[in-house]
Amino acid sequence: MPSNSLENTYDSLICMGTQPYVVLVVFIFMIAVLFYNCYGMLITNTFSAVHRTLFEALRTSCIWITDLIIHVISPDSPFGEIWVDWSFMELGGFLLLIFSTMLYNGNIRLPIFKDEYKTEEKK
Repeated sequence: MPSNSLENTYDSLICMGTQPYVVLVVFIFMIAVLFYNCYGMLITNTFSAVHRTLFEALRTSCIWITDLIIHVISPDSPFGEIWVDWSFMELGGFLLLIFSTMLYNGNIRLPIFKDEYKTEEKK
């Protein structure tokens, strides 16, 4: 009774009931999500939510770069991502996110904010 949709709960439950490998994949996915969220909370607890956001951006950018490399290595493969005109904007967004996070953490200091750094260091 599937209606050609990607999200069909009834069809998913039937697949899980008839295919033990689907249950195994779902279980492995649940364990992976559990560890992912536990490490995310650990990073937030140890460092800060800003660091977790930076790690999320780095994770996303690493996956994007890997997809670009996969397409360069195997252009006929259905996997990977093609570099298009909008990819420059995506790259700029990643660089802006990483730069602004480093600026927020004080890893990078701009001379236009010199007075604010002095008052921060006196505290």
